[in-house]
Amino acid sequence: MNESSVVFPRRGEIYRAFAHGKNRPVLVISPNGRNQYGRDVLAIPLSTRHRLAPTHVKLRKEQTGLPHDSTAKCEYIGPLDKIELKERIGRRVPPETLQEIEYAVMRAIGVP
Repeated sequence: MNESSVVFPRRGEIYRAFAHGKNRPVLVISPNGRNQYGRDVLAIPLSTRHRLAPTHVKLRKEQTGLPHDSTAKCEYIGPLDKIELKERIGRRVPPETLQEIEYAVMRAIGVP
């Protein structure tokens, strides 16, 4: 397989991955340039436990294609080695939802 045919994770895609001690869905949030050329991606874990918090974004199953509604826990954004990404699941999160997630990440790091 040549390098140009290698598929890389894209911003807004959901993968099954080993993250935070368990197999779970994660949302890739890093820019595509980093995703293509870096060894890792920036990812946010998704959970089916819903708790209201300024750093949580609810994702409806209709948006994601996952079997249940999920919550993006944006305070847990972090690098994840691409080797930990097991399979792409669901569908790409819509741009307006990605923007909401960006704002939640900024709240998590103290940007007003």
